[in-house]
Amino acid sequence: MIPLTITPKAKETIDVAGEQIECFRCEVDPIGNTFWISTGGRLVKVTQGNLTIELLKSSQGEKQ
Repeated sequence: MIPLTITPKAKETIDVAGEQIECFRCEVDPIGNTFWISTGGRLVKVTQGNLTIELLKSSQGEKQ
């Protein structure tokens, strides 16, 4: 295990699967990732270098 420090930087509206979602852009040290967390608290996107992971909501997921 390694402790992570998540530092919110700014609010951004991002596109995930054709949907505009208002998120907090968060830098994650020491692993060098960026997390986008919706204003409702859902992790919706992660980037590390050239790798991008977008998390789609299920039919029972959070509504924006």
